[in-house]
Amino acid sequence: MSCSALLERDAPFLAWNRMALLGGEEDMHQAMSLFSDEVMWSLHRNPAWPGQSDDRQHEVFGSGWFRSVGMTGGIAIADGSLQKFADLDIAEHTERVNRPNWGEASAEYCFLQRVGYWPAHGVKPQRRTTLSQEGPWAVVPGSNLKLRLVSVGHLRDDIRLSREIELISLPGIEIRPTQPTDTAAFEASADEVWYRLRILMTFCWRQSIAPLAERHTRQDGFSHTWRSIAIAPRELETIADHHVFDGSRLLYLARGAAKLAHYRNEHERLHAAVFGYAQSFKASSLEIGLTHCVEAIERLVAVIEVETGLEREIVSRNRWRSISRVLRGSLRDLALSKHEDAAIKRSLANQPSLSLRERIERVIALQGKGWTKQDERVLAGLESMIGLRNTIVHGRLAEDINRLHIELVRSRAIFEGLFINLLSVRGVSRSSSAAGLIFQYESLQAQAGDPGTM
Repeated sequence: MSCSALLERDAPFLAWNRMALLGGEEDMHQAMSLFSDEVMWSLHRNPAWPGQSDDRQHEVFGSGWFRSVGMTGGIAIADGSLQKFADLDIAEHTERVNRPNWGEASAEYCFLQRVGYWPAHGVKPQRRTTLSQEGPWAVVPGSNLKLRLVSVGHLRDDIRLSREIELISLPGIEIRPTQPTDTAAFEASADEVWYRLRILMTFCWRQSIAPLAERHTRQDGFSHTWRSIAIAPRELETIADHHVFDGSRLLYLARGAAKLAHYRNEHERLHAAVFGYAQSFKASSLEIGLTHCVEAIERLVAVIEVETGLEREIVSRNRWRSISRVLRGSLRDLALSKHEDAAIKRSLANQPSLSLRERIERVIALQGKGWTKQDERVLAGLESMIGLRNTIVHGRLAEDINRLHIELVRSRAIFEGLFINLLSVRGVSRSSSAAGLIFQYESLQAQAGDPGTM
């Protein structure tokens, strides 16, 4: 369908986020047939207008969803008049310019969450000469790519929000090829590295990463894509130990992206694992945080098991079929009720497998040197941590809130150890605050249990 439209931007957004469609009753009926599906739209370029032509040098297009479709007729509305008949929520829109000799190939990704520490200025802060800042480059090992941290500045003077001019600095990452390469291949590899970087940033900064804008520059032009996400005020730092590890964040991202290339088939599960870990810091209660983090550990262990060829089943499927057949046959000699017989046979249908504690310990033993003697106190309470989590998910209450907090700290420390050892990035060392806190708690518990201790 073709109709007139008004592009609109609400106050919390940096780009268009909705569209009002104008037309008559026939247009409204067409819109009703599209109401339940995603709508692809593009702006019309009139070649008869001065300065315009048919070569499509400038294109604006995107996608969205109909929010409402209204009436276009009434007692006070003239027949055949143009009326607003629908509202379209814009999911994303892209502006593309096609011109020769535009510039060097690059891909720039900005995300919404403004972190407390984003070293886009390099080793030392530089005097700001533009709204944006760029840090030094780092090569992604084993690829034809390099990346750097950027901070993209936007001036917002919307009187609906404030009478002041506000500078919004969006964190982002710019990726470029180290050697000339095919444009399509570069953009595909840059998008793949960007997804890995989102996994790494979710873990490092303990928050989800929502892509806001993408800019692709190539020799024959550029394209700029905006996603309609509202800009929220920067949150206050609520985590005292906000540094998960010691080391260069830039090298962590570059080398970590290269390491995650070995887990290409498990990117989705890795993202779910680090997202659960990050959500444990945003949870509204300690119980929810512990549940999130233990589930994240289980997902991460499953990723390592798949990539290393470890099986969680103790007995192979074919062998278990023959064993379970014999065990089912022996049930005939027992005086079992109908419900008991059904329950036992149902349990025999599943292969015996390792417990979560055994799986975690097996992966820790596989990682070996990544775990030190200082981690032994953290790992000693593995069974207690899993038991408390099972208590929560089965609807029972955790009796000691102090122990609940300690088990949450333990679960985060175990996840951090598993993930950093998975990456095995040189120059990155884990924080030891968890081990110190657990040591203090256990010492107090020992003193409380010994009446002779003052």
